[in-house]
Amino acid sequence: MLNLKHVTTLIASLAIASGSSYLGYAAASRYLPSPSSTSQAAVPDATTVVAPAPGETLVIPATTALPAKITVQTAQAVPDNDVTVQIFQADSTCEALVAEAVAVPADDALNVAINRTLERSLGNDFPIAGYRISRDQGLATIELRLPPDASRTFTSLSQCELFALFGSLRETLTQNPNWQIDEVRFTQQGEELYL
Repeated sequence: MLNLKHVTTLIASLAIASGSSYLGYAAASRYLPSPSSTSQAAVPDATTVVAPAPGETLVIPATTALPAKITVQTAQAVPDNDVTVQIFQADSTCEALVAEAVAVPADDALNVAINRTLERSLGNDFPIAGYRISRDQGLATIELRLPPDASRTFTSLSQCELFALFGSLRETLTQNPNWQIDEVRFTQQGEELYL
């Protein structure tokens, strides 16, 4: 299996073979030995390459020997008090929900996940003024509030917008097993929204 150390070694080898020690930023010398200007440097072995820090991006620009630009982004480190949850949003064709793993504070994971899902589902096109969630066994009820000056209502949403908003919230809540939510219902001013 190819791990980050192997990828870094491969990138280092490609960069040296192409005669480039440039990685797109000043810290490149930390990752690659500088090739001599008069001789070809040997390809480093895995023990001489330092893995990049979490969240760092390595870039090797295209050269004649290496015609494609290579970019490697390392994963962000998850702080000790965070947990990783799956947040869902509609794809560009509104036919499927796509999961994204995000780190959220462990002590407020459910609310942060709902906020992030709302932010990503419709953005500023349909602002939600707030929400309240209540849970009873495996049922979660989300009371959604629109701004008082909202120009649109829930009934004015297109099928795609309905899918993006309610489908992504429902999937986010039911697909994270730690919350033990099997069913989600939506209300506005205490009345159930039928979708």
